[in-house]
Amino acid sequence: MVHTLTGRKIAIVGAGGQLGKPTLKALLSKGVHTITAIQRNESTSQFPSEVSVKRGSFEDEFFLVNAFKGQDVLVVIVTIPNMDLGDRFIRAAAKAGVPYVLPTEFGVDAPKVENEHSMMGPKVARRRLIEDLGVISWIAVITNIWLDLNIQIGLWGIDVKGRKAEIFKNADAKISTTTISRSGEGVAVLLSLPEAELAQFKNKSYYYSSFELSQRDIFEAIKRATGTRDADWDISEKYAIEIIASTESKIREGDGYAERYRLFVMYFQGIQGANYEDKAIDLEKYGLPKENLDVVIKQAIAEM
Repeated sequence: MVHTLTGRKIAIVGAGGQLGKPTLKALLSKGVHTITAIQRNESTSQFPSEVSVKRGSFEDEFFLVNAFKGQDVLVVIVTIPNMDLGDRFIRAAAKAGVPYVLPTEFGVDAPKVENEHSMMGPKVARRRLIEDLGVISWIAVITNIWLDLNIQIGLWGIDVKGRKAEIFKNADAKISTTTISRSGEGVAVLLSLPEAELAQFKNKSYYYSSFELSQRDIFEAIKRATGTRDADWDISEKYAIEIIASTESKIREGDGYAERYRLFVMYFQGIQGANYEDKAIDLEKYGLPKENLDVVIKQAIAEM
């Protein structure tokens, strides 16, 4: 089925970042969008010639409002240390009359786990701020936990380089997970929809995923990618409830890794929001082929 692409003027904050780059690439590949990268003065990121670049201070509302004027969509993809700037971008977008804002989500469905991670409350608050302003709409892009990045970080409980695996007992649910590249491609599909279809996501979440996997599924794929067997690994099993309890003191001390690790374990326990396959958009209908798990895992490990 051929889908008609609708071109838009899209401003991106964070176009040179880890998710920004594949998102920009996917949007440009559609050949119908006019893209503007909003950058700090001191940024050294380089972009293709077809991308307009506006540089200024993110503390300067006048700069932001003028940079956002005439845009159809604002996509905000900032790192955790810069997430507090989100309100500033939103207020400037409202003053500039930008119809749609994709705030920094691109992960778990924040309202579902608002009490389980300190980063979720601010995300929910930004959705409410947009609604309270009453002149723009948010769309929350939900990709859940990134598969490839977190193999490299070790948050799946598997240390590839050290050949160690901590298996979460009584936590064998399958969760929705997405690769970084597919995350960017999903945004491009969304923002290329005809207006009548895009409008259906006003102040709603847009779900998609690459795979539906358990922790054991991920471990088996890693073993295939590394040509190893259980005997080659230091494997321990620990009850999920014990792992969660062991993170509490670290989280109180401000250990961000421990807070994320706890959320991963809880996801495999099957908490709300861990699996949304029943709501996920079928991206194959929009020309994106299904990803190959073994290829994704091998590439993630090769990049470590």
